[in-house]
Amino acid sequence: MIGALLLTIDEPLVTVTQKQGTLPQMLTLLGETGGYWALVGAIFALVFVKKHPESDVAVIYEARTLVTDKLFPYLQGKGMEKESE
Repeated sequence: MIGALLLTIDEPLVTVTQKQGTLPQMLTLLGETGGYWALVGAIFALVFVKKHPESDVAVIYEARTLVTDKLFPYLQGKGMEKESE
């Protein structure tokens, strides 16, 4: 005698309804939109590469600095005094 177990599922999908407030909906939308724009930016950077990345003009315009120099001008030069002594 051979035994068998037959298991059938009438509907393979289960529908779950969950109420969500306005703030969680907005945060989810913001996160999805940010991910979309990150993907678009990455594709744009891969498709449209810099033509002359090492030119003098490109080096000047790509220069970076800390924003603290403009926000806190009184901190400029602080910390350097100890290194120079």
